[in-house]
Amino acid sequence: MSYYILAFAIYSFFITLLMRRNATQSPARLFVLGLVPAFFLVLCRGDVGTDTAAYLRIIDDIQNNRPTDLELGFVLLVKTMLLIGMTPQFILAAIASISTALLIYAAQLSQRSLFLCALCIVP
Repeated sequence: MSYYILAFAIYSFFITLLMRRNATQSPARLFVLGLVPAFFLVLCRGDVGTDTAAYLRIIDDIQNNRPTDLELGFVLLVKTMLLIGMTPQFILAAIASISTALLIYAAQLSQRSLFLCALCIVP
């Protein structure tokens, strides 16, 4: 529990710095630095949490060709990762990495998108 609180406290600290800094300085760097502890928490947490169990079940369903009502792109991504020999836990880490990279890219598009991501999407 203390890891989650610490990661959120570090994120909050960097977002507070982000809100105080001049817009001409590198605000995206502060956003990324704030995300780092939460990102590593997601990668290193293991098989805990109800969402993790649900996603592992979904990956098992895809692996065993059971019908799922999921987006075709997600199913194809998981099937591709399974085809190249990734474990279900590594697939979850890879999808978290892809999602984080897309979030960082979207946040860097404008000052408004950065604040939207930092204050509404990440928390």
